[in-house]
Amino acid sequence: MAPVPVLLYVINGHGLGHLAKTSLVLGALRERLDVAPHVFSNSPVATRFLDCPGTIVDLPLSLPYREQAARFERGFAEALECHRPRLVLCDTHWLTPCIQQARAAGARTALTLRVMNPSYMQHALDRAANDFDAVFLPHSEDEIAFRFADAPEGLDAIRRARVRTVGPIARHAPGDDAPRVLFTLGGGGEYPHVRTTNTVASFLDAFAAATARLRIERPDVPIRFAAGPLMEDSALAAWPGAVLRTLELHRHYGRGTVVVTRPGYNSCWEAVAAGARLVLVGDYKGFEDTQATRDYLSSRGLARCPATDGDALATAILEALDAPSHPAAAAAVNAGLAEMATMLVGILQS
Repeated sequence: MAPVPVLLYVINGHGLGHLAKTSLVLGALRERLDVAPHVFSNSPVATRFLDCPGTIVDLPLSLPYREQAARFERGFAEALECHRPRLVLCDTHWLTPCIQQARAAGARTALTLRVMNPSYMQHALDRAANDFDAVFLPHSEDEIAFRFADAPEGLDAIRRARVRTVGPIARHAPGDDAPRVLFTLGGGGEYPHVRTTNTVASFLDAFAAATARLRIERPDVPIRFAAGPLMEDSALAAWPGAVLRTLELHRHYGRGTVVVTRPGYNSCWEAVAAGARLVLVGDYKGFEDTQATRDYLSSRGLARCPATDGDALATAILEALDAPSHPAAAAAVNAGLAEMATMLVGILQS
């Protein structure tokens, strides 16, 4: 029997989180089916990240939105015609005309929908109900209740919608207990429309100042900065130490690691899955609400959230180095992945 063609529709502009989750869903699907994946994305690292062929559409931020959408729709039509998928698997961001094209061509459709700012969530759920055969939320029921505590209409919309809550999804690999500090900004892209305190330059300045103190107070602890593939080399000019570049940062985490990062979904849950300690900086709140992620993890004792200031940051890191791990939280990551993959197989076979 020929492999089942699957089109991975992944828009990822400033980080790697959508690609990372999709890679795990694809891996779980491969354990159950012989699939032939093809990725459709705007990310320059998508084919390397997912280790499959793909169609990559360049979407400069300088282009007006309508022109970006038109370029994306044309590229999707080409990928659809070339690959003829039986399943289109999307993560969080999508254009309805693209999904309509796929359904008209006979493909089944599924969405992994990351929870976003409550003001957008109900609209996203309404669109998803019309566009997809299945919708999966990669969050726990506890996190969803926390994030929508002050927005009951959003929580009601989730409960009414035809969605399946599958818990957090994140890559992880066996690690060790050796103490280390890893600073990172995930994929490394600059978030749009941020205050000065939430820029890449501000974070790197604070990281460098914290490093100076840590080298005095904990000279035994290795310190590295992990630069994502979207970070420009020029941004690292002032960094006072070793720089790690990898698409598999999760392989450098262990139970003794302190991960210092922005509160992006992927950055946070990969650290939790490894049993690492989290120190989170920044409070970006836009379409995707990383501030809510930060607040949730802090409220559950899974992260420290100091000011973006070298001294405050160093203090939080020193505390985290001596803090206990959270094995129950680590074990919950990917707990629903097998169920999700089984449901996708069911969709394909129905």
